[in-house]
Amino acid sequence: MRAGYRRLAAICLIVAFIILALPASGGASGGDPLFCGEREEYLILKPGQLTRPDRDVQGLQTRLRELGYYHGVANGFYGPRTAPAVISFKQDHHLPADPTLDEDTWKALAQTYDDTPAAVPIGPAEVTVEINLQTRQLTVFSDGKKFRSFPVAIGADDSTSPVGEWQVVKKSMWGEGFGSHWIELDVPWGTYGIHGTNKPWLIGQAISKGCIRMLNSHVEQVYKLVQPGTEIRITRKMPVFKNPPQLKKGMALRSVVYLQLLLRNAGVYRDRADGRFDDSTELAVQVFERFYRLYPDGEADPRVWNTLYSNHLKPDQPVLPFDPARV
Repeated sequence: MRAGYRRLAAICLIVAFIILALPASGGASGGDPLFCGEREEYLILKPGQLTRPDRDVQGLQTRLRELGYYHGVANGFYGPRTAPAVISFKQDHHLPADPTLDEDTWKALAQTYDDTPAAVPIGPAEVTVEINLQTRQLTVFSDGKKFRSFPVAIGADDSTSPVGEWQVVKKSMWGEGFGSHWIELDVPWGTYGIHGTNKPWLIGQAISKGCIRMLNSHVEQVYKLVQPGTEIRITRKMPVFKNPPQLKKGMALRSVVYLQLLLRNAGVYRDRADGRFDDSTELAVQVFERFYRLYPDGEADPRVWNTLYSNHLKPDQPVLPFDPARV
């Protein structure tokens, strides 16, 4: 019996050591940027291997056309019309003159993008950032005045970027395969942020797992301008839920952001639209319910949503109109 207990104790001890040796989870917060699948592997490809269009190849064709190497359609297929352009490009960049799309070819293509740095605002300035998901532009404001805009890639349709009013919580450097700098946001339902890219030909597309991608030189500029606590607003037009969710205190969801924005339109909510159904959100719902003679339980049920939609929806206005004076 004692031998059995000793054996069990030894097994438990070994398992404990294995668990402690494993890398910490939690995405970028734990130092591992794999949280939303943003690692960008280069496609190794020869002509004729693709059976369906590829976005990287489409980006390659578009960029080679801009550089004067390619004169066809950017259809995402790597075939006999694209291969000669790749060979010419590789020759001009001192690479082997063959049609293989390898890592060196992709890296040389990435280096052709304009990465000219811009000046940083001089003197004491309050920096805020707004990211418009519809125009796919990130705009930096200095003391409420537009400083510069940058093109970005955003979340795909099945992994949309988080609309809301966020704050920077962390800045760090990334290594090979992830672009350069990382700016983490305080989104409560996952780890999201702004980062560079090793595939600049995808900038301007809805391609990521929710993060905001920028050219490396662009994110390096933004990285220098923002600090922990800097306000980052991600905007789009207000959606209308066909089946509004039942929300209550303690929840942290995308739908809470839209609830907070509608409550702000109604004049009963003044805090950040940060997706956290906290005390101030509950109080705002109760005030709204009392005004419209609904049961004041502080929960957002379909009656609350429908009343908000009927009286306070502004479909033609961006969800978060920029207002640097707003707390």
